[in-house]
Amino acid sequence: MGLGVPRGGMAALPSTVLRLTRIAQEWLRSLNGYAAATYNDKLHLLKGIYDCIGHDCGIIRNPFAGCPLKIKTTVHGHASGRLHVECHY
Repeated sequence: MGLGVPRGGMAALPSTVLRLTRIAQEWLRSLNGYAAATYNDKLHLLKGIYDCIGHDCGIIRNPFAGCPLKIKTTVHGHASGRLHVECHY
């Protein structure tokens, strides 16, 4: 995950935004052991925040835009003993 470089280079990023982005990136990495649905929800949250504030903060590319979603696997049991598996994002 790389930080989107703002107009004017890295020095143009407000230090608070830079610190928050690094904290958010570490937080996302720490979610690797969580269920796919939880991870994807948090990733959508981070993407949404940067979509809302990024332009005003001088960020030209959302640093979470290239992060892939995890695939969710759902297993359904049936009374007949058969299993049905669904995979989706």
